[in-house]
Amino acid sequence: MTEFLVFGLIVLMTWSLQRFTGALALLLQKARRASLSRPASTSSNLLVVNAAAALMEPSMWANRVQAAMLQNFRLRSWRANLLLACLSFLGLWAAFLAANLFLNISGLFLLSVGGVILILSTVLWPSARAAAQGFFFLGLFLWAGESSLRFTTTWAAGATTDWSMLLADGRFVGSLCLFGIGLLSGALLRLEFLMLSAALVGLSAGVLSVNGAVALWLGERAGLMLALAFSVRHLTKSTRLLVWKTTAVTVAASFIALLLLGYARDVLGPVSTLGSEGVLERLSLFLMLSAVMEAPVALSLLIWGHREGSRTPEDLFEVKYAGEKIWRAGGLRRPMLIWMRDGLVRRRADIGRFRGEFNETDWQKVPPAVRNASTRESEALESLLQTLDSHLLSRSDFFDDHRG
Repeated sequence: MTEFLVFGLIVLMTWSLQRFTGALALLLQKARRASLSRPASTSSNLLVVNAAAALMEPSMWANRVQAAMLQNFRLRSWRANLLLACLSFLGLWAAFLAANLFLNISGLFLLSVGGVILILSTVLWPSARAAAQGFFFLGLFLWAGESSLRFTTTWAAGATTDWSMLLADGRFVGSLCLFGIGLLSGALLRLEFLMLSAALVGLSAGVLSVNGAVALWLGERAGLMLALAFSVRHLTKSTRLLVWKTTAVTVAASFIALLLLGYARDVLGPVSTLGSEGVLERLSLFLMLSAVMEAPVALSLLIWGHREGSRTPEDLFEVKYAGEKIWRAGGLRRPMLIWMRDGLVRRRADIGRFRGEFNETDWQKVPPAVRNASTRESEALESLLQTLDSHLLSRSDFFDDHRG
């Protein structure tokens, strides 16, 4: 039963961290939507606008899903959406912040503060609700992690020798196996931060090597991209290219980062790998190595994105919009979906105005491909908006719905 308790607390940590990033996104939503709507006249302006947008969405996974949907809905240019996807690593700051606070501050304290402010905000201070939720879920994440430690050591003592050796093996082969586990977890479960939570618990309990923990989280980030690539396989050409090429670069660069992991560990210096000694040092080394291992991925994406940004895919006449299955898969928060819906309504109105500029005789002179595409897109937008409205109404309202 102990392993189920440990796994349950890790899942609670994952859920809490997702809700914490959702609360931060809710706090920053107005500024982010303004940033996404702002026109950019130069390449440097475009870079600044999208960097700000990526920072204000505290989730790398959410940034990439939203970039794909913005491209699919044709709400921004190819270059802008590609840049947002390439800069999505900036959204990792919230996960690093939460992980840095692990075992450094009492989760019960933040949980209590968040709970008190949450109660007060319902009556006296409504504007503080999102901030209260942030404290509450961050405290719940830390508390669940602290609680898991009392069971993890007991579970590890009863684990099989082979399993214990895999977790403790910080060499390349062991790290590669854990990278594969993280990759499969991200691709199949699509639970962002699950491997981060597992890594923090394993490191703190002294049963997981630092290299293995870094590989585990690195694999999850690559696996989430594989899941997104599978989800968009039936969408427009530009959406598929955006996601598939970004995924290919991410996975390839992640393997390169994995090869560099051992060298980076040597440069940063020796730290106790296992056991009860040097827990905080291990956690700090884990975060430093995770940041260093993300650098090759980010650099590869930026170099590729700079070259790919000038090659706009041709899919003007394609009408293949994402459906509810993708919206529920994660990454599309309610405020962003509402903002996207407003953009789709404007698109539908623009198509209607375009048709209204022609009388029937002149309309028949328009090339058939343009006429047919206009009709198909108008009908598709009408159906899409109806489905989107139903989806928004069906979303849960527990502590406000700002989940991925």
